[in-house]
Amino acid sequence: MEALIYQDSPLANYLEGEGEGQEDWAPQEDLSPSQPPLDSSTANFAPRGPPTFQDRIRNRLPVPRQLKPLAKHQTLARISDVCKAVVRTTIGKSENERFLEQFGYIIVASQLLNEQCAPSYSAITRLLSNTRSNEDQSSTRAANFGLPGAVFTAGASFSVVWILHWARSRQGSDWNVWRICVLVVLLLAIAISFYAFAKRQWLKYLRRQAVGVASVLVANAQSFDSAASASVILIQEVELVSRGYRLSTPMPPITRLEEQTQTRRCLRLRRILSECLSEMLERYLKTKRHLRLLADTANLEKYYDIYDFSPEELEETDALLADSAMEDRTSLRTLRNLFSKVYSVRKATLCCLLALPAEGGEADITNWSTAIEEMQRLVAADTVCVERLVAILNEQDHNMIPPYPQAKLAPNKDHHRAQLRRLNSLSQGIRGLHAKMQLIREESDASLERATDDTDFGTTLTTLYESIGTDLRGILQEWEAGKSSLLATLENSGRLSRPTSSLKSPASPTFSLGGVTAVDGGPPEALRALTGEDQQQQQQQSLQSPDNNMDDDEVFEAIALPLKRNSMSREERIARMKEERARQAMVREKSDANTHMLRELETVIKLRPRGRASQRITSI
Repeated sequence: MEALIYQDSPLANYLEGEGEGQEDWAPQEDLSPSQPPLDSSTANFAPRGPPTFQDRIRNRLPVPRQLKPLAKHQTLARISDVCKAVVRTTIGKSENERFLEQFGYIIVASQLLNEQCAPSYSAITRLLSNTRSNEDQSSTRAANFGLPGAVFTAGASFSVVWILHWARSRQGSDWNVWRICVLVVLLLAIAISFYAFAKRQWLKYLRRQAVGVASVLVANAQSFDSAASASVILIQEVELVSRGYRLSTPMPPITRLEEQTQTRRCLRLRRILSECLSEMLERYLKTKRHLRLLADTANLEKYYDIYDFSPEELEETDALLADSAMEDRTSLRTLRNLFSKVYSVRKATLCCLLALPAEGGEADITNWSTAIEEMQRLVAADTVCVERLVAILNEQDHNMIPPYPQAKLAPNKDHHRAQLRRLNSLSQGIRGLHAKMQLIREESDASLERATDDTDFGTTLTTLYESIGTDLRGILQEWEAGKSSLLATLENSGRLSRPTSSLKSPASPTFSLGGVTAVDGGPPEALRALTGEDQQQQQQQSLQSPDNNMDDDEVFEAIALPLKRNSMSREERIARMKEERARQAMVREKSDANTHMLRELETVIKLRPRGRASQRITSI
């Protein structure tokens, strides 16, 4: 099919090129003599010289015109932009991107989307988060509406009053129809502008509130992780110590701690931790289902791929919640499994929050209002769970005052409470030592990086060791004082708990009520009867002549002293055994040192050079 190109068309001009329509390509008569044909192998059809095709196209391109608008057109354009901004109910694209970056930075920088780590003491000092109170929220809410809102409100009110005054006729009390029409149009314009302004301001307020609630949610989630980690580690360490293991890093396998034949420890802490984990797991699942309907599917899959999360984990979590009623919820294995599931579901919820769209339209108000409500529910649930866990972890550090005074207080209970206070002081000292060890570790790492000489680093370590030794000696003195006080209390209670029959009291041997009170003889006999000397003389006489009272019934009373039980606990017995072993090792070292010294002396004596034998003559 042949192409048809019209003359003087752009394509024709382009194809003509620089020739300006000259028809040099037409066949002409060849006047030169015929030449023999050249060899086809020597013909060269390669292009010669620099290419001119691009230059020809570049020269043909039209030059864009530079329009210079007048000042009048610029003013009209600015007025048009202002009117559009007043009437527009949406927010610009740049503000939407800035909000998404700020909201996403809060979640990503919290490191809650990273890989799950084993429970540890790394963040236990941050158990309580600085949650925002209602007063702070009210002040923030008041600060959101600033000078622009006040100026707009005042201007709109003044404009409405002035328009009403202008629409009224000056000559009489009648209304002018033309002015009334103008009044209606202006009122509609003001109403539309106020609606658009209020909508934009409300959306901005929702975004500021979303950023604030996200910050509180992140802080409470970190506090919950710290409290749950502290609870799990405390349960595991108590189980290890109660079974005779030593605390080590890493911990022994959990299967050794889940024996059904042994009694479980920290049952109340286990129950509360299980309830908190189950409650948070259900709350995160509900929030995930609600936010999944609002999130962008493409962005959500992208975040799932970035943070290595699979939707199959949610199905496993649902199955775990369904089967959790049948299994033991207080076992250490179940608690750690619940902790990992809470971490996974929270990661999915945060991915849904990151995938929420922000286009600046009317749909954002509904979406972000729902997201803020869900985040507030999560914050409330996190706060309640953290408070419960922190209360049970710290309840031993405070002396609980009874709500009402007790009628009778046994002296033994006072002594026991004093011993419990000593134990609390010991536990606080150990916790303080643990916190100090953390600080010392950080200081030693920093000094190792800064130190240029080994002498400086050694001096720093020596100072740190001295500080630790002071605390250890203080704890040891507190332990010795508590132990001695306990032993003294036990001895006093054993002496006071003897039966009353073994205690002697100067009582009258005769009956004073309902019996014979007369005593034969004079005052000396009465005095002897009162003090019991007559009865003692009769007992001595009966012992000297036992045959005289064989017919009388003899009753012998014996008092059995209670066996003195070992009042030491298992940990104290272990400590006593270690002290005994250390003492025996010290004695053995001393004896070995003496033996080595004697052997060295013997060796020196043997190796000493002998002198010449004396030529003394001994006579017998």
